[in-house]
Formats: sequence, C-alpha cells, structure tokens
Amino acid sequence: MMRRCICRIVCSRAVLSFLTTSVIQANLLNDANRKPHIGENRLTFGVATVRAGIIVIVEGNKIMRPKSCTTDSTWAGTEQILGHCGNDRGQMALTKIDLRNKVAVVTGGGRGIGRAIALRLANAGAKVAVIARTENEIAETSRLIQQAGGHARPLAGDVTNADAMSSVFSVIERTLGYVSILVNDAGIIGPIAPFWETSIEEWWRVLDVNLRGAALCSHLVLPGMVTRQHGRIINLISGGAAFSLAYFSGYIASKAALARFSEVLAAETKPHGISVFALAPATVRTAMSEHSLNSPDGKKWIPWFARIFDEGLTVPVERVAEFAAQLSSGVADALSGRFLSVTDDLELLLNNVAEIDQENLYSLRVRKLPSAVASTKFDAIRKGAEQAG
Repeated sequence: MMRRCICRIVCSRAVLSFLTTSVIQANLLNDANRKPHIGENRLTFGVATVRAGIIVIVEGNKIMRPKSCTTDSTWAGTEQILGHCGNDRGQMALTKIDLRNKVAVVTGGGRGIGRAIALRLANAGAKVAVIARTENEIAETSRLIQQAGGHARPLAGDVTNADAMSSVFSVIERTLGYVSILVNDAGIIGPIAPFWETSIEEWWRVLDVNLRGAALCSHLVLPGMVTRQHGRIINLISGGAAFSLAYFSGYIASKAALARFSEVLAAETKPHGISVFALAPATVRTAMSEHSLNSPDGKKWIPWFARIFDEGLTVPVERVAEFAAQLSSGVADALSGRFLSVTDDLELLLNNVAEIDQENLYSLRVRKLPSAVASTKFDAIRKGAEQAG
C-alpha cells in the first residue's frame, strides 16, 4: 500500500514549489524488484521544481532517488538530511520524556553537542554531571541548566586520565547519586591528512580520547549499573564509521571501534537490564566541524566538506539532543547495540524491531557474495557468536 508523504527538499539558492498536477513514482536506486528494507517503501511523491541544488526525498529518513525524475538537478548520495518528512522542524514527537530521579553524566558537555544533550536531559528532569577539560565551558553549561530550573554539577577532567575520572565519578555518586545514564560525547577530530604524513602521537591521541575515554567512563559506571540491574550508555560515534573517509583515518578508526565496542557491550550487559547505543549525530555546526571546514588541512584535503554547509545539509544540534534524550528514556531499549543515526526515524525502527533483529540490520557487518556465504556457515567464530546470541 502506498502512502503519500510530504517530501523534504533541500536546495541551495533555489525557489522550490510543488506541482500539484505532477506525480512520480519513486523507485529505489538499485534493483526495483527486490524487497525493500525498512524505510525504503515505495511512495508516491509530488514533483518539486528546482533551479539549482539537489533533491532529497525522504521516507523514514532513508534517501531515495526516483528513477523517473526528469529534473536537471544533481543527485547527491548523502545522508546528511534535516529531519523527518512532513516535519519542517525535524523534531521527534515519539514520547514525553521524564528523567526525574535519574542521574546523567555527559562527557564533552562544555559546548556543542554535549552541551545540547546536557541541557535536554536536565530539561527532562535528570540531575546532570557535566564533564570536560575546560572549566569555564562546563560552568556555562551548568549555569544554563540551573537558569532553566535544572540541576547540574560541573566537573573538570580529562576522560583519558583514569585516576582523574575515578575521582570525578566518586564525587558524582557522593553528591548526585548513582549514575543511570552515561553519554560519552568527549571527542576530537585529530589530524586531517594522509596517514603517513600525520604525527603518530597525534593519531593515537584521537583513539585515546574517542575510544579509551568512552571505555574508561563506561568501566567506571557499569559495576553500579549491573548491581542495580539498570542503566543506559550512549556513545556518540560518526556515520563515517560505516564507510571509508580518506584523510580522517584516526577519527574514523576510533569511531568504528567505538561502534563495535557499543555492540559488544550491549550483548554483555543485556542480561543485566542495561542498554548501550552507538549514535551518529550526522554533521552539526560545532567548533569541531568548523575546524574541519576552515583549517588549512581541511581546505586542502577535504574541500567537499564545505558543500554540506553550503547546501544547508547540517543537522540542528537540538535534534541530536532530542534523539539522545529518547534513548535515555528507555523507549528504544529494544534497539540496544544498534548503529543508529539522528537521521533515522526512531518510531519506524521500533515498529520493525523483529525484522531488524532477524536481518541484523543497523550494525557493522562484512557483506559477502551469496556464493561465498555457504562456505562460511561452519566458521567456528561465526557459529560461536550465533550460539552466544
């Protein structure tokens, strides 16, 4: 059954208008005869006239290109979109969030995405511990939370320093209570250049912050979560973890590792009532993305990155915060361990959990030739993993 949907059209320097007399059938880019995956249902769309720019047609935040589209626009195979179809603000209305009597920790909470998440969790009633290295930034985040009537505690520290973090989390439990929610957002981009031209110390620093920092903080909160049989951990990753992005080797390696770590941790903690999520925020205009955009190395090695900003394809930071808040609420615990993006339609995913589990969707996997799959069915590691699952 086909449904009509208000398409989101993203276009730079163009006047857009829907032609009510023209309708096209949107087919998938690949084999039109195959069964569509979740979010790839065929729909009837209105045609938009575009003078310049790109057309992005979204259903469930999966991007499709109509085969019969006759416009001269350039198709961009990007997942950096602004929100749900038919929702200009790109905000979710999945469930009202109540985090009263919960203690949340947000690393990297001094600015950008981390600050937005901290503010949203506090707005939902959580007591929020804000961690980052820069004292004045976490103080400002806490001030904003308290100004809005929330409860916050700024705590300066380096997430890669085990002793410092042990002290910080002791203070949190002593002053706020046991940690129910951990959001690992602290991260850095690192070198933007061919691997062999980077400083290996700077390269390893990226993994130290992005991966070790998240693992260390998780290691500190998990014993208490296991004891209480309750908790949620959200690891901020990157959509780039799922594909190759040249000149970001340290960053991509760290985020891919964090995504897989999240999946394994979810499997280990599931019997203890704990959920772990890997969440990709898409491209948000922050100090980090501005650095990638404007630094000499960024301009030299990734000039294409500017297009995301020029075409208006960034995601509002509030959307990331709202998605993280939904995950923190427990409404999406059935998706624990999955590789999620803020461009996903969370409600759609929750309505199709059985298919996601059966097909093992939203995860990092090696795709093999059909003829090669049979030869691996007796693989010892694969068999053991299936039995463990």
